Amino acid sequence: MPAYCLNRLVNYTALISLSSLLMISCSKKEAVEESTPEYVQFFKASVNGKPMAVENTMRKDRENLSGSWTGLGFASGEQKELYTISVALPSETKPSETAKLRIHIWEVKEGTFTISNTIPNNLLTESHILLWKSNNTYTPNNHAKPFTVRITKYERPAGSSIPTVGGQLNGVLYNEQNSQDSVVIKDGSFEVRF
Repeated sequence: MPAYCLNRLVNYTALISLSSLLMISCSKKEAVEESTPEYVQFFKASVNGKPMAVENTMRKDRENLSGSWTGLGFASGEQKELYTISVALPSETKPSETAKLRIHIWEVKEGTFTISNTIPNNLLTESHILLWKSNNTYTPNNHAKPFTVRITKYERPAGSSIPTVGGQLNGVLYNEQNSQDSVVIKDGSFEVRF
């Protein structure tokens, strides 16, 4: 074989080898970063017979649903935890108006809380549930069946001091000015963290 043919064969073989190497390195898949899905918190219930659902994330619609944990330390060394859930419920008649539901649990833990008081003397250290709607305040009635809030989940995710709180609720809230006006909340469920 003449020298120029051998030279071409070597160059041709080198070119094919280099092309193969480039194709292999170009076809290497990029590492796909797996991200944790964003936590979605929720509140669902039948309110006066109509299904209502509110959900949000840390970045979206925070004003519609929030949870707030507070730890209190006393001079005696005793510590208490409380948790407040705030929900903006869409109006039954006017979509632009919302009702504000506040569920406040003193000494929060897994368990059942029965709430029968109207507006408590101390909004911080007494469990209560309030609904503000159309300039009226709705509360449980001392002379009726208590409102029930059952905490079924109270846990801190790994690496966090802020707990996730979940549970169920059922009961009737009465207009403080007119006990014939009430709001029935049935089959409620929620899970909030922030």
